[in-house]
Parts: sequence; structure tokens; C-alpha cells
Amino acid sequence: MLREEKGFSLQELMVIIGIIALLCGMALPAVIGWIPKYKIGTAAREVLAAVELARHTAVKRNAAASVEFDYAQDLLRVSAAGETIRTVRLPSGIDLREPSQGSLGAAVLFNNQGIPNKAGRVVLGRSGGSDLERSVRLGAGGTVRIE
Repeated sequence: MLREEKGFSLQELMVIIGIIALLCGMALPAVIGWIPKYKIGTAAREVLAAVELARHTAVKRNAAASVEFDYAQDLLRVSAAGETIRTVRLPSGIDLREPSQGSLGAAVLFNNQGIPNKAGRVVLGRSGGSDLERSVRLGAGGTVRIE
């Protein structure tokens, strides 16, 4: 009697592995192009979270809280009553852009009601002068959003 063979042959497996390798090779440039957008989006969400943390801390403690922007080292410090609550370092390759017209400048202070002392935006960009930018806008009432 003949036995029925089950499974795949070595040739069939090699063809399938070759097709998978070809598809991965075609997808690689798209993934590489997506990484900078992902990094800058992550950095913008980190800045948004830091600003919201300062606002919520000011309301919770019924005292002023601030966010300081260190443009030279690309980091932010959230502090209240002289105590640093959180320090955020931006991912490598992402810079805080120097303050310009309409920016928040070096720091923003929230009063005990969560109202900032100024409105404006923080601009994040890729190192090397790329035109890929994201900004985090702080409204006069304390609302924060990514643009």
C-alpha cells in the first residue's frame, strides 16, 4: 500500500520564504520613511503631557506650577513650589525649535486655577533643518492640543 504523505516539501517552503523576503524588501522603504513621523509625534505627545501635568498639578496643589523649556538640551521640566515633578528629554533627532513670534518662550506658569500666564506654541522639528515639524499649542484658557 502507498502511504499518503502530509506536509510541505523543502522546495515549497523555500518558495514561500522567498516570497516573504521579497514582500519585506518592498515594505522596508515605507517603514523607514515612517519612523521620523512617529518620533516627532511621540515627542509632541510628551510635550502635551508635560504641559497638562503642570496644569493639573497647579489645580490639585492650589499653587503655581510651571513648565520650563531648555532649548539647548532639548528637554522640559515641570515644577511646582521649587520641586521638579517631571523632566522630559526629547528623543534623539528631535529638537525644540528656538522661540519665535507666538511661542511660549522659556517657560509658562499656571496659576492655582490652571490658567497659564501666556498662550502660544512650542515647535518641535527634526535635527538637521528638515521641514517636518509639529507644534503643541497652549490656549489662553489652558487647553492644549497638537497641530
